[in-house]
Amino acid sequence: MELGLGTVQFGGPYGAIDHDVVPGDGEVSEMLRAAADGPVSFFDTAAGYGDAESCLGRHLGSDCPIPVVTKLSPVPEDCTDIWGYVQKCVDESRANLGGIEPDTVMIHRPEDATGPYGREILANLQQMKAMGRIRHVGVSLYDQKEIEACDGLGDVDCIQLPVNVVDQRLIRTGFLKSLSDMGIRLIARSAFLQGLLLADEVSIPNGLDGLANAVGTIRYEAAKAGVTPLLLCLGFLKSRPEIDAVVVGANSLPELSGIFDAWREDVPKFPWSEFSLTDETLLDPRKWPAT
Repeated sequence: MELGLGTVQFGGPYGAIDHDVVPGDGEVSEMLRAAADGPVSFFDTAAGYGDAESCLGRHLGSDCPIPVVTKLSPVPEDCTDIWGYVQKCVDESRANLGGIEPDTVMIHRPEDATGPYGREILANLQQMKAMGRIRHVGVSLYDQKEIEACDGLGDVDCIQLPVNVVDQRLIRTGFLKSLSDMGIRLIARSAFLQGLLLADEVSIPNGLDGLANAVGTIRYEAAKAGVTPLLLCLGFLKSRPEIDAVVVGANSLPELSGIFDAWREDVPKFPWSEFSLTDETLLDPRKWPAT
């Protein structure tokens, strides 16, 4: 299983915990250096992550050996030329990345993947792949309904989707295994649910009481086993044979180093299904109450 470093924090405020913390240039440089020397196999970014692409471009250099995954900006409402839109997005990402050709380009907005242009966008990305501009084509989605509504899965090399120790929806239905059996590379994101799974219960925002209870259970079971909640959360993902890669994010070098240390540890054994929640209003950040 591969580990990817998410860079949304590099582009601006993000997350439910410490969301105002944005690493400075010096911190980013140290984090990327640690990633290059550590277990990171790819960087994950997007045109929609504020300044994240340009931040990577400033620090990596065009000869960076670590692949970069990026995502398209939303399709304009008045778009009449999907091929031109795809070319423009890939060219802009390459420029932002300082000349790095993206290894993987994904549709970022679910509405674009499931809407009337979804199949055409994916087909055009595959054409960019045939031209040697990119190596892989993907989509970033939130749930099974969106994946099933994606017209053109035959043109998809990889899917980025939320999976974590409390969000086991795609595992319970067997859908994650079905996607894996299709030969689609599966990249798990939201490993820590915007940092909430590593927080203490009192830090959970109002309106997410069920999530606070789950976090309390994670902390209790981790302490009982003599491990950290971080190791428990990563251990769950590492235990899933369907998952090919996991994307993680961090706000600082110490946070990132802690993730790397936990990633190298053996997987603890827990009754994983007991951590699972079913309430989508807790699992999908788009449905969280405004704070």
